[in-house]
Formats: sequence, structure tokens, C-alpha cells
Amino acid sequence: TIDPIGFGLENFDGLGRFRTHDNGALIDPSGELDFEPFDDALDLMETIANHPMLAPCFVRTLYGYANGHLPEAGEAPVTTALEDEFEAVGYRVKPLVSAIARSAGFRTVSKTNTAEIQGAPRGAR
Repeated sequence: TIDPIGFGLENFDGLGRFRTHDNGALIDPSGELDFEPFDDALDLMETIANHPMLAPCFVRTLYGYANGHLPEAGEAPVTTALEDEFEAVGYRVKPLVSAIARSAGFRTVSKTNTAEIQGAPRGAR
């Protein structure tokens, strides 16, 4: 499998230093992400920022991190409302974090999640 994001970041070595050549060969940092071409890392950043799945993915990931589990099917109305609110506030993170903290999913823990937490190793609680 080819890693399209890797092409956009190819100008950076393993330590994050910018380079134009690798072993004497000119690096071509262009690629395509979901049929959207990009020329380099900056263009790739713009492509990702404008991708329609970025905001929903960010909301669900942050919600999952805050709640200690990936959003479940029953939580879809909550995550959809959070996505709408995130868009309404201009994709600002601080109001999103506040909205997640006010959500029912954050204030309550299901029996399943409680059992998972109780059964988790001490360092993972």
C-alpha cells in the first residue's frame, strides 16, 4: 500500500530536518489524497484542513478520548450535535472541549465501561 501522506512529508528526514534530496536523488513531495492532488507539505496541510471528514473525525476522536472509549452507535446523536456545534463556533477547539464536558456521555459511565475500567491494569485507569 502506498502512503499518500508520506509523499507530502518526504522532504523531512527521520529527525524532521528539511531536505531536497535523498541519496543524491531529487525528492518529489507531490501526491494525491482522496483524489485531491497536492504539491508539497504545505499543500498537503491545506488538503487535509479542507477535507470534509476532518471535523467529524476530530470531534469523534476527542469525544472518545474524553470518555475513555470510542463513540458507540447509541452516541451518534451526541457526536452529531457536537459536530454541528463545532462548525457553528468556527471550528474552535476550546468551545468543543467545553461542549464535550457538558455532554451526558462525559458525565455518566455505563456499566460496561465501569467493568472495563475496573478490569483495567492499575496504570491504565
